[in-house]
Amino acid sequence: MKYIDAGILLIILCTFSEIQSSEIFRFCNWSDPKLQDCLEKSIQQGIESLRYRDGMNLPSSDPFFVENIVLDTAKTSVKLDLKFNNVQVFGFSNLTVLRVDYNEKENILSFVSEHPRMILKGQYITKGNILVLSVFGEGDFVITTFDTIMRIEIHIGDGNGTHCIRIKKVVLTLKPALVKFDFKNLFNGDKILADTVLKTVNDNWDLVYNDVENGINKVFSESFEQVAKKLFEIICFPMFQS
Repeated sequence: MKYIDAGILLIILCTFSEIQSSEIFRFCNWSDPKLQDCLEKSIQQGIESLRYRDGMNLPSSDPFFVENIVLDTAKTSVKLDLKFNNVQVFGFSNLTVLRVDYNEKENILSFVSEHPRMILKGQYITKGNILVLSVFGEGDFVITTFDTIMRIEIHIGDGNGTHCIRIKKVVLTLKPALVKFDFKNLFNGDKILADTVLKTVNDNWDLVYNDVENGINKVFSESFEQVAKKLFEIICFPMFQS
C-alpha cells in the first residue's frame, strides 16, 4: 500500500524545528478515500506540536531567519537598490493548511497554507526610486503581511543508494492580501519626507510588492531548500513505498 509520510511536510513547513517525538508524525495511507483530510489534519497537528529547541543545530522556524535579501528592481517601476540584512520572519508557524498534494509522476510534494499575519524585521539599505519618488535611507525596517497564501513545492530526488528521501529543489511563493511597510530613518530621519513616501508606498502596496515579489520568492525558496537538504541529511524519512 502506498503512503505519504506527512512528517516530511511537517518538517519543511515548520522549517527546522526539532523532532521530540515520533508521535506527531502520522502516516496517511495512499488508498485512504479521506487521504486529503488525513494529510491536512496531520500537518496541522504536527505544526502545532513542533516547537524549536536546542539539539539539532538547526535554526528556529519562528522566527525564521534569512541572512540577507538583495532585490534587483532595475527593470521594474520601483527602480530601487534595496538590501535587507539579518531578516527575522515572525508568525510563520501560525497557519492553516488549506491543501496538500502529491504528484506521483513528477515526484513533487506540495501544500498550500494561509498565514494570518507575518512580520519581517531587520535592517535595510536603499537608494533609488519608488513609483515616482526618489528615496534613500538606512536603518531598521518592519514589513507586515496579512492573510498570506503560501505554496511550497518539494521536488524529491532518489535516495542516492539509500532508502531515505533526498530533496532536489524547493519552490516557494507568497501571495499576501495586504502588505504594510515601515522603514525607519528614511531621508536621514526627515519625518515629513519619510511619512510622505511611506504613505504613498502603503497606499500602492500591491504595485510595490508585485515589483519585488519574484526576488522575495527566490530568496525564500533558496533558504528553504538549503535547510531542507541539510535536515534530510540528518533525519532519514523513508522513500514512498508500494
